[in-house]
Amino acid sequence: MLWRIILAGVLLAALAACGDQVVRLRGQTMSGSYNAGEFGYAAGGRDLRVVVVGNPFGGDQAAFERAVTDAMQGRSPSQKTNFATSPGPSARKEYRVVMVFNPPNNLVGDKVCQGDPPSLPTAAGEGTAVALVAVFCRSDQGLTQVRGDIDAAAGPDDPIFAELVGQSTQALFPNKRRKRKGD
Repeated sequence: MLWRIILAGVLLAALAACGDQVVRLRGQTMSGSYNAGEFGYAAGGRDLRVVVVGNPFGGDQAAFERAVTDAMQGRSPSQKTNFATSPGPSARKEYRVVMVFNPPNNLVGDKVCQGDPPSLPTAAGEGTAVALVAVFCRSDQGLTQVRGDIDAAAGPDDPIFAELVGQSTQALFPNKRRKRKGD
């Protein structure tokens, strides 16, 4: 019973920190070849490379990338993973997460995973609104994709921005495989 009270307090504190803000996740997609076990192979107990494209707040890109990867830590559902823009030798080179901030509406997973992600088009945030497309890639194939957005954030240290990145990260790695005919 005590744990429920503590959990309720933590949730209320998180909601209060975000004010009236809401993280909206939409468009979670999964390729037919995605298998939840593949995330464990790619990232379980090791580094997983993160490519950050765009910066809705302007300013120092390296500091923004640190804020993004910090918000991703601990949000993978079943594996201890270190999300890193400069991964160590434990990282499996064919796997990465690409986080595209304020992308065009027509951006899809496979396009994000092909070519040079930093050359993808992005826009400055309107006011302080932030949109995100997050894609889990194997080589040039998008395995899973999540779209999310928030109405406003003061900067990369704003709790609602961290929650957008964290919830998107969690949704990017579903524990279930896609159902196929005959399942």
